[in-house]
Amino acid sequence: MPGYWELKGNPPDLLIGIPSLGLVTIDWSLYLLSFGRPGPTLMRTWKGVPIDVARDQLVRDAIKEGCSHIFFWDSDVYPPTDTLNVLYAERLPIIGGLYWSKRGHYACWNVDISGRTLIPMTDKELPYKGPIRVDAIGMGCCLIDVRVFKNLSPPWFNWEIREPPAKEPGKWSEDISFALKAWKQGGFPTYIHTSVRCG
Repeated sequence: MPGYWELKGNPPDLLIGIPSLGLVTIDWSLYLLSFGRPGPTLMRTWKGVPIDVARDQLVRDAIKEGCSHIFFWDSDVYPPTDTLNVLYAERLPIIGGLYWSKRGHYACWNVDISGRTLIPMTDKELPYKGPIRVDAIGMGCCLIDVRVFKNLSPPWFNWEIREPPAKEPGKWSEDISFALKAWKQGGFPTYIHTSVRCG
């Protein structure tokens, strides 16, 4: 069974979930200590399992602990220290901060009219002004109301990609497939907060 560690407030209202390969930089570890956490917080990481399995397990942990929200935070993303306060204030079901994907564009997309191709958002579409409705975002900095998961059937996250996306359009990574499922099955929209810019 994969191990996890936790830092627990009493009682926790928020679970900070960190899916991990088990290795983080010392810079990120130090940054974690300065990150602002509003109210009682449970912090947990799952490692040694695929990313979609880790995210699902973190959701189950949040539900089991009675948390109202889960904040997914990837161990290569550096959100501004006030991120949680900013995202909480919007009171939206799914809202994330903006950061660069490994493919060289923002981890923030809309889907074309065919529903099979992702269109990355650009600076022109993402001014510094607050929340913008989008089709999908990366989960590296994302606050989700736990009620979203309670209204969707598990597994919530599903890594669909078996071939490069160009060869198999309409297959998504676990974060994109979750956002599309949340909208199609539950009517929960996804937002990006354009003033939350992560390193």
